[in-house]
Amino acid sequence: MRHLNSLTVYKPIGRNQDYCAEFVMNQFPLAALRVYVRNHYDKENLELASEMVEEIRENLIETFMQSTWLHENTRMRAIRKAELMKKVIGYPPEFEVPGALDSFFESVTFSETDSYFTTFKKADKLYKEQYFDYHSGFLSIEPDIVFVKSGAHYRPWENRLTLQIPFIDDPYFDSTYPKYAKIAGIGEVIGHEMGHGFDTEGRKLDENGGKNDWWTLEDSAEYDRKTQCLIDQYNNYDDPDFGKNLNGSKTVAEMAADLIGISVSWKTYNKVDFSKEPSIFGFEDEKPDKLFFHITALVILNV
Repeated sequence: MRHLNSLTVYKPIGRNQDYCAEFVMNQFPLAALRVYVRNHYDKENLELASEMVEEIRENLIETFMQSTWLHENTRMRAIRKAELMKKVIGYPPEFEVPGALDSFFESVTFSETDSYFTTFKKADKLYKEQYFDYHSGFLSIEPDIVFVKSGAHYRPWENRLTLQIPFIDDPYFDSTYPKYAKIAGIGEVIGHEMGHGFDTEGRKLDENGGKNDWWTLEDSAEYDRKTQCLIDQYNNYDDPDFGKNLNGSKTVAEMAADLIGISVSWKTYNKVDFSKEPSIFGFEDEKPDKLFFHITALVILNV
């Protein structure tokens, strides 16, 4: 998922608790995140997910090292970008400190007598203050992401990967799952988001997120040739439900990220020692390669 802009949709005011809960989560994502993590989340998942990101990163770097067409200068720049890619797993670790979030809400007070309109205006003012703080470097986590909603994204201008808490939780991921199930469950998505750093647009930015053409002319031409192959392959796919062929040129960045994601997660998966891992009930006789695509497909269909 690429977070390029945001859209605010104003819904009619509901009369149920679900609407009120959604409103609070959307307007106060950091506070909602703290409540969710303290009361409903297995924090062991954070460490395991962070370790998996590093495994996926290592296999992405290994892929660059094993490339037969990248010249050395381009290869080393790609490796450097992967090595310096920042990560936020759930939330920044400094938010674990008791009282760390309190200062973010000191400028706003609410009263039981406030109308819905007044409450909304106060919350919106706080959001704008935090938004400016984030872009001024005073806030380490962006206030416009609802962290209690499932998702993962890559911000190319920051060269940063973020995994949101519900995405690294049951049913996609859990500390009790076998290692191969964890990799098959979210490895492709992690690799996909990392892959956006090297898709048709992300490759134009350097390890700091600045616009910088670090590709040799030969490698750039070969990259374009390879992505054109993806476009041609996609264009030849006839969707019987859609009634016509699809346009690969409009989705080539996602296809490139998909190809990187599935490749590095598959590489990571194949390094698991299955003899040390328990089998999944009902899939005891499933071959490992088939099981990988089975689990990966289930997750992708539900993300």
